[in-house]
Amino acid sequence: MTCSNECGKMIERRYLTSHVETECPCREAYCQYCHDRGEHEFIEGQHKEVCPKLLLACPNKCEVGTVPREDMEAHRKECPLEVIQCEYHNVGCEDRIARKDEEKHKRDKMDGHLML
Repeated sequence: MTCSNECGKMIERRYLTSHVETECPCREAYCQYCHDRGEHEFIEGQHKEVCPKLLLACPNKCEVGTVPREDMEAHRKECPLEVIQCEYHNVGCEDRIARKDEEKHKRDKMDGHLML
């Protein structure tokens, strides 16, 4: 028999239900993050590359853990482990520090910053 999902595969009748429900790349699927629907092959492939709700690990491995893709840019602007330029980079301080260490850096380098 031909698959009812129109994948083009010929399946023995005894395996048809299993194929249609769990194996066929053309079976209907939904994204567990944003609930979009589409063919299983698309949802598991291309869609996951762009899904705004897909949880991504913080690249800095902070305590937040995972963040939806659509919120990652905002998270990185606040992440305590994000490496940032010193506030005084425009006058010559070339240090790059974790955001959480910014105040300590400014205290520790105050004399150097005043000399810039």
